Amino acid sequence: MVRALSPMLAAAWLAGCSRASAPLDLGPSPVGVQVFAQMQYYDVTAESLAELRSELRRHGPKSGGRPWAAVTNWRMRWTYVYDPRGIAGCEITRVKVRLETTIDFPRWTPATAPDSGLLAWWNQLNDGLTEHERGHALIAVEAADQIVKGVQGMTAGACDALSLRANAVAQRITSDARKRQQDYDAETRHGLTQIIQAGQRRAR
Repeated sequence: MVRALSPMLAAAWLAGCSRASAPLDLGPSPVGVQVFAQMQYYDVTAESLAELRSELRRHGPKSGGRPWAAVTNWRMRWTYVYDPRGIAGCEITRVKVRLETTIDFPRWTPATAPDSGLLAWWNQLNDGLTEHERGHALIAVEAADQIVKGVQGMTAGACDALSLRANAVAQRITSDARKRQQDYDAETRHGLTQIIQAGQRRAR
């Protein structure tokens, strides 16, 4: 699921609210893209499966009017430099995209040691959600890369016209990325398929 901020947001499966954060590793950044990514945690302290589900629904970040266990927020800002003396009149010579993405994610801090069954359920949920939300963030990274490649080297007879064209290209790419985020949620059932697969991997 996706909810729009400026420019956009993406979400996950299920649905707490002290906040702590840690860097998020999304791998090497594409050329021309600056990625600032972090995990932002909210605490749940339940002692049973029913309480865990209830706290996730009660404290989880909201998107589309309902709570989810995790939500990935992302926004991009692009800048470029153009040369008014280019071969075609005006040419974009350097493009930079700054991508900021934050994953709101649950952190379980039970007061007592959980039983093995409940711990296994939580680990499965954690693994699947992590994979799903990281996928949302990587879609945003790919879109940022597409903006750099799509705008770099563009030319026009006048720089004002070139600026309009470049921004239109970047806006189209971000719009396409929003659609890809929605498709990704539909394909994974908001991460549920990845949570199931995480349990199957742990059972091997």
